[in-house]
Amino acid sequence: MKKKLNEYFKLVEQSRQISEKGTTTELKAKMKEISRNIRKLSEKLADPNADFEPLLKQISEFKAEQKRLAEKLESAADYDKGAVKKKIVALRKEILGAKHTD
Repeated sequence: MKKKLNEYFKLVEQSRQISEKGTTTELKAKMKEISRNIRKLSEKLADPNADFEPLLKQISEFKAEQKRLAEKLESAADYDKGAVKKKIVALRKEILGAKHTD
């Protein structure tokens, strides 16, 4: 029983963390937006009159943000909120239906 309770609370905490990280859909949308911004700035580099210093700085900032989001997306993909919630419900039913044996 104690093992099931520990697993239940672990899953509840995992579900909370998923909510805090944001959904994968939101993260993918942000990644696409950053990619578009990088492309736009890269196109400006083709202009011979462009000031390269600020453009390169912005591109490197976007690349750093893109890398951070990719890591966040990878860790968010480790969790499937729907599957976690199903496990929580199943464990809750087991715990509430089980007789106290400890």
